[in-house]
Amino acid sequence: MAMKQYDHQYIAELVRRCWNNDSDAFAELYGYTYDKVRLFCLGYLHDEELAKDAVQEVYITVFRRISTLSDPQLFIAWLNRIAFHTCYDMAHSTDRADPTDDALLSLFQDSRIDSNPETLSVERGDHQYLQRMISSLPELEKEVIHLRYFRSMKLEDVADSLGFSLSTAKRTLRSAQKHLKEKLAG
Repeated sequence: MAMKQYDHQYIAELVRRCWNNDSDAFAELYGYTYDKVRLFCLGYLHDEELAKDAVQEVYITVFRRISTLSDPQLFIAWLNRIAFHTCYDMAHSTDRADPTDDALLSLFQDSRIDSNPETLSVERGDHQYLQRMISSLPELEKEVIHLRYFRSMKLEDVADSLGFSLSTAKRTLRSAQKHLKEKLAG
């Protein structure tokens, strides 16, 4: 299912109107972006009630911080980032984001990492080592790893939810895998 493409010029104009305290513009911006944000939150959290709460938090954050957005053309990327961080925080605060052994092992396998003591510790359920490595990655790489492996999203959906092209998502994933492999070898 293809998501609708946004008219970034139109959105930028709405953002500028929001900067001038135009509540109708914010309502229109909300209506224009709501479906995609709701679907992202539901896909990330896998829980209808949590997703509703997340969407509410996303738009409260947007409302409070829209004046800090430096370029109105970047609104969708900014919104996607807020949605990601909101869902990430909600998932971690409810202990719902603990990765499974299978997710961790698939990450190691996809990174082409040979068996080593770290991998064996993951097989025994020690997630802290990998979580520390992932948390040390650049922010964008962390987001892609989390969505792809811990939320089991298809790469196409990861790209769409973060406002990337598929090739950018693939490149970011490969970069994250390379960085993780280097950290394991280090």
